[in-house]
Amino acid sequence: MKGSLALFLLALSFLLVACKTTTTSKLRTEKVEEARRKFSDLKATEEQVEERLTEAKNLLVSLPQDSPLTREAARQLAVLNKQATDLAPRVFAAELALEGAIKAEDTRQTTVGAT
Repeated sequence: MKGSLALFLLALSFLLVACKTTTTSKLRTEKVEEARRKFSDLKATEEQVEERLTEAKNLLVSLPQDSPLTREAARQLAVLNKQATDLAPRVFAAELALEGAIKAEDTRQTTVGAT
């Protein structure tokens, strides 16, 4: 009776450890995926802003000086420059967060694999 109870408790403890490891693994993987999603969204936004910035520069070059359209194109160019400037550090921070999440996941997998 004592032997079967000890075996049952041992099996139960292994089951609890396995469930905890799986839950932790899913949570970590979700953190990596969330960081990856945030980075890719910001990177796509940055690419769109840069494309619009190039279009605005090309338009500004093709317009005559001191026309109302030139002033409007210059204003749009300034707005897009501001957006690109504000977006760059956010993209960089998201990239660092993604790299950190991947490194933490790799470290955790290495640690779990070693035990």
